[in-house]
Amino acid sequence: MSVHWVVLADASRAQIFASDVMLEQLTPIELFEHPESRAKAHDLVAGGRGATHGHDQAIKSRFERHSDPHQATVDAFSRKIADVLMAARLEHRFERLVLVAPPEFLGEVRGHLDRATTRATVISLASDWSQVSWHELPARLHAWRLEALRTVLARRSRREPPARLHVALAAERARAGPPQA
Repeated sequence: MSVHWVVLADASRAQIFASDVMLEQLTPIELFEHPESRAKAHDLVAGGRGATHGHDQAIKSRFERHSDPHQATVDAFSRKIADVLMAARLEHRFERLVLVAPPEFLGEVRGHLDRATTRATVISLASDWSQVSWHELPARLHAWRLEALRTVLARRSRREPPARLHVALAAERARAGPPQA
């Protein structure tokens, strides 16, 4: 079993990676494509919504849609991703989950997760990394972790002496090794 799963998603595509605890080595597991999310709303519906001709021969719509067809396809895709994640958790394929998606889609996916899978989620990053190569992901995640650590340390700085604060940051930098050019 992989310790972590990293899910990189947007409304039209989701990639799942297995990872070690430090999120440094990613192995692609599965790719989901959803081209309907890129389609125009009028391409997603059939029929003319009850179109009629008025007395002036102009076409008038008798019924308005109660829901946006594009939003319905995005919702279906987010539900599919959530179902895959919940099933994988039940099969013990991962212990912890990292979700990276644009804010709107991240909210959709999280809204469909059950309580146990939500508790297994250790990072929910509301960012659009859909164009990031999977080879670049470990460096991005590492940079994000450093920034999060700096934020935590800044919040603690008001309560603790500065000498103790920078020990954790120095340890993280030492573990990361020299900066890459």
